[in-house]
Amino acid sequence: MKTVKLNFKALRVPLKIQKAKNIVSKMTGNANFTTPNPALDVVMNAINKLEISYAASLDGGISKTALMRTDAATLDLLIAQLMNYVQDVTGGNELKILSSGMEVKATATAPQPMPAPLNMKYLTDSNDGEANIKWSPVKGSKAYLIQSSTTPDVETSWAFFDACTSANYTALGLTSHTAIWFRIAALGAKGAGPWSDPLKASIK
Repeated sequence: MKTVKLNFKALRVPLKIQKAKNIVSKMTGNANFTTPNPALDVVMNAINKLEISYAASLDGGISKTALMRTDAATLDLLIAQLMNYVQDVTGGNELKILSSGMEVKATATAPQPMPAPLNMKYLTDSNDGEANIKWSPVKGSKAYLIQSSTTPDVETSWAFFDACTSANYTALGLTSHTAIWFRIAALGAKGAGPWSDPLKASIK
């Protein structure tokens, strides 16, 4: 079931008038809405009243501006009532809601599992005893887990090394003239995704 969405109250007055006119036009003679509440002529009268008071308020007069704001609040209330009517009579049917000139709220997307990071690279200009690595950022990731191994073909040899929040990392304190492998997993709302392919780093 869909929910009516409009954000009408937040609109600037000219857009408010335009939007309300479109709704009245779309609902007039629409078989989905045979008994609008409030009646469409009541809404149209409020639109016309706001249109007049808005034009009068453009000279900056305090009393005219106050009247315009009152008329805008009245139209806000009528449109809110009309939104409730549309929601009730359509039963949340998206096509019927859209036929009224109103919109529907987007369905929230469930968190998706993180994919494995790609494009792992070891930067050969790393300092002695260090390994600078980077990878392509994973959309939606909150952090990255890093594992290391000196025997990457043995799954049990992989151990937690560190974690970071950006798609690059500098490993410090490594033994010079050795090789070490790293792999990365992206951490998202549903936990960690799969590990990247191992990346070999030849330490200076």
